[in-house]
Amino acid sequence: MSEAENKVLVRRWFEEAWNKGRAEAIDEMCAPNAVVHDLGGQDTSGLDALKAFHSKFHDAFSNHRVRLDEIVAEHDFVAVRWTRTATHSGRGLGFPATNKTVTFGGMLFLRVENGKLKESWNCYDRAGLLQQLGRANTADW
Repeated sequence: MSEAENKVLVRRWFEEAWNKGRAEAIDEMCAPNAVVHDLGGQDTSGLDALKAFHSKFHDAFSNHRVRLDEIVAEHDFVAVRWTRTATHSGRGLGFPATNKTVTFGGMLFLRVENGKLKESWNCYDRAGLLQQLGRANTADW
């Protein structure tokens, strides 16, 4: 795929999987043996593990909106800087919902292989997210 096509895939990923909450997007856009580094504080491998994280995140948060602030592609890599706003309305983080709306940012570096998301590296403001939720202990999630 071209760099432009890779960017389209990544934009579609954020829109379908995260903004719309479509778990089916994982099967559609990810390689079966996809690896995600530092997702919820750990590495995740395979579609089932990615779907479990997706479910946990959507159980914790509603009213998702991810805005792509920057997106750059070179060869089979795409780099994204994003900002997410969501409401903590469920127990998916392992503690009761606060019903607080949070805004936090992050960066993602993805590798595309054969038109599918194959590997990604995540970095996001986990401490800032938990602080907004009144959780001083970043080991909570």
